[in-house]
Amino acid sequence: MSDQNAPAALSPSAPAAPMNTLAIIAFVLSFFVSIAGVICGHLALRQIATTGESGREFALAGLIIGYVLTAIGLLAVVVTVVMMVVYLVFFGVMFTTIADYPR
Repeated sequence: MSDQNAPAALSPSAPAAPMNTLAIIAFVLSFFVSIAGVICGHLALRQIATTGESGREFALAGLIIGYVLTAIGLLAVVVTVVMMVVYLVFFGVMFTTIADYPR
């Protein structure tokens, strides 16, 4: 008599590929130092392609987050510089015209 509800025997499976450490570092660094996350992400993808390690998702996430945060940072710098130039031009002209009035 066989028991049909008995759990199936666990079959031996291939061991999981080790996680690429640089991919995890890229993911974490992309939140704090986005350029370092991008560099580590590219290096991790190259290592993963050659060694067959896992962690491609972490490397890609580090790249994407790093590039997005770098773009946001650069945009913030550009906007700040433009605002400073506009401010200095506007108030520079205003202060020179006020100083030119006779007393």
